[in-house]
Amino acid sequence: MKDVAIAHFIVNPIFAYFVMYPLFKWRGAVILDIESLPSVPTALFQILIFILCEDTFFYWAHRLLHHRLIYRHIHKQHHQFKSNIGVAAEYAHPIESLFGVFVPFALGPLIVRPHLLVLTFWMGLRVTEAVDAHSGFRFPFSPFQIIDHIQGGAERHEFHHSHNSGSYGSFTTFWDWVTGIFFHSFLFLFLFFSQFFFFSIF
Repeated sequence: MKDVAIAHFIVNPIFAYFVMYPLFKWRGAVILDIESLPSVPTALFQILIFILCEDTFFYWAHRLLHHRLIYRHIHKQHHQFKSNIGVAAEYAHPIESLFGVFVPFALGPLIVRPHLLVLTFWMGLRVTEAVDAHSGFRFPFSPFQIIDHIQGGAERHEFHHSHNSGSYGSFTTFWDWVTGIFFHSFLFLFLFFSQFFFFSIF
């Protein structure tokens, strides 16, 4: 838990204040005035952009953290939970917390430049989804049951922790699906064409 405290109370705030805040300020990324409050459809569209940005960057950062040269030094700490509980969502090495969680979370807002209210809603949504995915349970009252076929539910992330592979995405299973299709397509093509090479030798 010491690393979690270091990440939450030292690393992330320092990064937020000295790196993210100047970037957000430079981009004019957080709007505070009440007159600029977006309509509900605009706010929902912004949240959708946030989810797409976060899910994409999180997926590839998470895949990288599972690389054999990196995993044991950084991401292994998060996988100490073989069976998930909500707090496991926040239990990560400071480097993972920064580049695997904080940066993916902030990319969408940095691009879209939302109102502070939309950013606050996004923060609450992201934390709630992470805790729900790490709960180890399929709660019938979970709002994420609505998008279960897209999100995959807590079982998907439970599998990831118990088997230490697959299900690398956060909000969606999109990138797992895409990379799975390409991997299997590549494997099929390799096996298909290698048989012609093999038989052409003889």
